[in-house]
Amino acid sequence: ADIAQLERELKALPEDLVNVPARVELLNRIARHHLDQQDWKRMYEVAQQAIGLARNGPYIKGLARALRHSAFALYIRGENVPALKQATESLRLFQGLADRQGEADALGVMALVRWSLGAYDQALKEGLKAIRIYTELNDVRGLAWSYYAAGGLSQSLGDHNQALEYQRKALRLFEQLNEQDGLARRLTGLG
Repeated sequence: ADIAQLERELKALPEDLVNVPARVELLNRIARHHLDQQDWKRMYEVAQQAIGLARNGPYIKGLARALRHSAFALYIRGENVPALKQATESLRLFQGLADRQGEADALGVMALVRWSLGAYDQALKEGLKAIRIYTELNDVRGLAWSYYAAGGLSQSLGDHNQALEYQRKALRLFEQLNEQDGLARRLTGLG
């Protein structure tokens, strides 16, 4: 569905307690659309709406997703302390739900945030946990991006051989996915 369709669906839903999960899910889909469009400001705004609704609902899975979206938007904006707080809460909620995909995604955001904060060792540990989960789930896209980040983290830690190994794994996975954006980034980094 395109963004206009998602927004029409959201407006059509009555704003009552029964529809909280559906509204939160639509808001999370809209936030994801803004992520794909790299519209971080709008992504953050929509995620905040979803967080407010999900907390009052309560709707835990939707809250966990919205917190992850908001954390990523905050990370992009350089607001790493609140991003880490939200990513940590998202991770805790996903773990409580036994949602392995959500757990891996939250760990990935946490790793990026800690990387930005200079906590390279902790970031790499979280990134490697995400890689293990993505491997269990056979999530090739998650693996590709996690190996990409692990390579950068290993480079930051001065482990150039490990960095190159992770980057090569990322490149093979990006080629498998035919993700032009990721592939272009990797080719630039290996050049």
